[in-house]
Amino acid sequence: MNITIPAGSCPLYQKERGGGIILELREDFILRSGEVWLLTGDNGLGKSSFVRRIVLPAARSENVDSPLICWFEQDFQLQCEAIRARAAALGKPIPANEESAMTALLNDFAAAAGEEREVLYLFDEAEMYAAIPGLDGRLAPRHTLLLISHSDATLARYPQARRLNFTALGGGVSLLKEDYAQP
Repeated sequence: MNITIPAGSCPLYQKERGGGIILELREDFILRSGEVWLLTGDNGLGKSSFVRRIVLPAARSENVDSPLICWFEQDFQLQCEAIRARAAALGKPIPANEESAMTALLNDFAAAAGEEREVLYLFDEAEMYAAIPGLDGRLAPRHTLLLISHSDATLARYPQARRLNFTALGGGVSLLKEDYAQP
């Protein structure tokens, strides 16, 4: 997997009367197999929108070998209900709680990926998912992990992660040059 989003302006929101959020990507953003990325910054600066509106379409538009995408939303409750409904429809055990729903989804993705297929795991508000038993052990070297987080504990948990820090700048949002998270 090699997903490249070129440097430049990335509109995230447009308002009817002008304005909105324009992300200024100062350098190419490249997701490669086996990397861990942290997207950090204050609330409302466009981290989730960047993933939804820029990263996901780029990942889906790759080629036949594009990765499976396992996306854990900020508000996992609705997603959890969908996982329960799917389990019921397939005659599988229905997850009793959020943790078991997350584990079921991860198991499904591991089975679908098999030995060769890459998975792009996206965790929005990653601190919610830190409690998943054995999460890090489930991530094969070919899988990519992208975490959106506000937590110093998440930063400390992934000291090897590459980091993109969103900051408010001149009425928009600037995605700073990648750096490495410091625990």
